[in-house]
Amino acid sequence: MQFIVNSRLGPGVTRERFIEYIRDGRDHEGWELVRKGIIQHWLWKTGDEPGLVVLLNCEDAAEARRLIDAAPIVADGILTFEVDPVDPFPNRLIGA
Repeated sequence: MQFIVNSRLGPGVTRERFIEYIRDGRDHEGWELVRKGIIQHWLWKTGDEPGLVVLLNCEDAAEARRLIDAAPIVADGILTFEVDPVDPFPNRLIGA
């Protein structure tokens, strides 16, 4: 299954603190998930709300939530995440 994981800054965390955290390279576990193919895409949010959007490949929602909750960036209070299941767009709905 695939999941979209959308982040928000943790309470009291500034854009500058978030960027500093990423630059310090403290999230080694995240990069390991990329190497294993669990994180399929890792995108930077632009605009007024900084953060990340991640596309995860997991067995189920419980595994996705467990991986996110175990991430240092969450444990350190830098980001919070919402996890939503997704599927490819069903072209049959538009007559394709």
